[in-house]
Amino acid sequence: MRVRSVFFLLLIFNLITITIARRCSPSFESCPCGKTGIDVHIEIKRCSSYKFGVPCRPCEPYFRSQLCSHFENCTNCQDLQKGGCSECGPNKYGKFCQKDCGCLNGGTCTKKGSCTCKSGFVGNHCQTKKVLDCGQPTELINGKMVLTNTTEGGVATYSCPENYLLYGPKIRTCSDTGQWSGFTPTCEYTCPVPQQSDHMIVDIDYVSFMLGDLSSDIQIVRTANFKCEEGFGLVGHDTLNCLPGGIWNGEQPICVQSCEKPFNVDHGDMIGSHFLQGSIVQFKCHQTYRLIGAHTIICDKGYWTDSSPICEPEPKCPELKIKYGEVHYKGNRMIGTEAIILCDTNYALSGSRIRMCEVIVINDKREMIWSGEEASCTYEDQEDYDTKCYTDEPENGYLVESGDLDDRVIYECNDGYYLKGERDNFCVDGNWMKEIPLCIKVITCPDLVAPKGCSRCFGKQCSTSEIPTIADCVPRISDVHIPNDRFPNGTVIEFINNPVLYSLYGSRRRTCQNDGKWSGPETVCEQMCGKPSSSVLKRNKLENPQGQAAVRGQWPWQASIYWKIDEHYVLKCGGFLIYDQWIVTDAHCLKNARSENPKEEDVRVSLGHVEKQDVKATYLQVDTFYTHPDYKHETYESDIALIRLKKTVEFNRWIRPVCLPNKATSHILQEKGNLPFPESSNMTGIEGIVTGWGGSLPHLKMTKVRIIDQEVCRQFYREQGIDYMVSDNHFCARTVVSKGSDVCSGDSGGPLLIQDKKGRWQVIGMVSWGTFACNSTIGDMDVYIRVQNFIEWIEYITQLQAPP
Repeated sequence: MRVRSVFFLLLIFNLITITIARRCSPSFESCPCGKTGIDVHIEIKRCSSYKFGVPCRPCEPYFRSQLCSHFENCTNCQDLQKGGCSECGPNKYGKFCQKDCGCLNGGTCTKKGSCTCKSGFVGNHCQTKKVLDCGQPTELINGKMVLTNTTEGGVATYSCPENYLLYGPKIRTCSDTGQWSGFTPTCEYTCPVPQQSDHMIVDIDYVSFMLGDLSSDIQIVRTANFKCEEGFGLVGHDTLNCLPGGIWNGEQPICVQSCEKPFNVDHGDMIGSHFLQGSIVQFKCHQTYRLIGAHTIICDKGYWTDSSPICEPEPKCPELKIKYGEVHYKGNRMIGTEAIILCDTNYALSGSRIRMCEVIVINDKREMIWSGEEASCTYEDQEDYDTKCYTDEPENGYLVESGDLDDRVIYECNDGYYLKGERDNFCVDGNWMKEIPLCIKVITCPDLVAPKGCSRCFGKQCSTSEIPTIADCVPRISDVHIPNDRFPNGTVIEFINNPVLYSLYGSRRRTCQNDGKWSGPETVCEQMCGKPSSSVLKRNKLENPQGQAAVRGQWPWQASIYWKIDEHYVLKCGGFLIYDQWIVTDAHCLKNARSENPKEEDVRVSLGHVEKQDVKATYLQVDTFYTHPDYKHETYESDIALIRLKKTVEFNRWIRPVCLPNKATSHILQEKGNLPFPESSNMTGIEGIVTGWGGSLPHLKMTKVRIIDQEVCRQFYREQGIDYMVSDNHFCARTVVSKGSDVCSGDSGGPLLIQDKKGRWQVIGMVSWGTFACNSTIGDMDVYIRVQNFIEWIEYITQLQAPP
């Protein structure tokens, strides 16, 4: 009974307390939210145990320090005690950030207590460092690479051999991103600067490599030009090119004392073109002129042994005049000329009938006189005298009336026969003055005109003789007169070609034979194409063209096409020279889809150099563009164009045209095994050289590629969704070695070349489009224009024929 009473009293008390608590308003306790500098306001509920007006107190006792300690690890807090921390500091989680994640190496804690690891670390607590492998760095061409390892922190150190300079970073490091720092450097060959010898002026063409933020720029020696001080002449080559390996392609020239060029001789020729110490120069006057002075002069210690001679007209005897008669001269009234005096009918001659032109010296002066007595014609009745001369036609010949005097006859011979003796004869007092000539059978050949591009001379050694004249070399038959357009049996004609401009095929030397025909096949002089200078070929052998820099003159038809952009000319594409005024390039180098098409005056062409920014290069002005009418930029169909230059270019060691494939030729005469490859259809397997300006290096480069099957190429691009772009006017090729230098962006318009059986380089393709991977590693292939298909169009535009 007492227990029940106590329970009842407690229940009443609680009800009273709850009632009073509801009447108490809460209080708030402020606690700092970690180290944010912001306070958290925590609500504290208050209660009262008495029914009437007793002050409210916290319903549950607490210590402020204990309450605030919950928020010490918070970086963001909520205002309610039950909410706790909304964000925790490093390595903490939980309602009040009192739990430790244990994340290591900079890992961060999630709200659930797991670790999010920093790059390069793995594990529940990021305790394990992840090993990153940057892979094998690209090997250094022509140089050496020392590698510590390929994982993070690994170092690749590059160095070049003697006569090579490093272009690019010397050290590359494997970074925590799994990539090697910087770019792959290259070893660029350079030659030592030639020593400047006595009286020599050396001009070095440097190639500058801008290294950006690397240590410094480098300058590479590629070409040396030589000239001599005034009064000295150069012996040797005036230009040397640096070859791969850092050696010059010839001996350094020297300067020797020279003489000034002798004055030209009017009405004469100077024989000799060298004016160095010991050089000999000869002089010869033209016909009807005689030489006054030294015939030969020698250069000795900077001076000629004699001054240049003069050629003055040969002195002549005065013209003879005779009344009632006439004078016939056998010559031009110079020394040795005969004058024959004839009187009219019924007039008799007194004095000398034949007089000779002679020279006499009177008081140290030369005078020209006629020998014999002065002649005159006087009237005399000769009706009683028979003064007529009678003659028969010469055997194998006939007579021609003189047309002026009855007492003069002219003899001619039948075809194949030629006069031996005088052609004309005179009747004097019933007697012929000269013997009747004979008609001698002589085997002759017709005149051989030198073909265009060549000259001719006579005699077996005439091309090397100092004075190659017809008179010195053509066989002579005493007193037999042969016309200038016929040449007797035994005559030798030699044809001479300019080796820079023309090639000579057929017979260089031809002889008039016993059958009246010239020996040997017909001589043909063909415009030189596809052949670098022989001096360049001797000093620059094509051994390993894979990614090598070209030397000057090695590909003398290579052109560079520049656009004018913001007042500067920027290299846009390559091209190649086919004639002295015509360049072939890609149509997309002159037109594009964005209509950024330059005008003719904003395009320049440069020839004869191998550096992109050669300060000595000459920019050639453009006259007209011709893009193929079927060209479509979207598909690169018929991607070919012609550029006509304003002026023709002169061919030399550095500038020459390349050969085009001839439409009459059915096969390319390059063999793979024993099989020739058709020129116009399947060329699979043919290997050739591509030259171009692409890539980051500042010079012309070359690489060897192999033509691949057309369907294989189409499949390659079909996988990339663009197979429709490989048409029958294209073919494809790839580099012949893995990880080899390949076609790059900027190579467009560059020729793909092969050699024919004559050793001439012939362009069969032109870089059009492709992957342009530069350094091929997975068999990338690029697309070329099939030049053979456009020969007729080229000939139509240029009105020229492709050389055979």
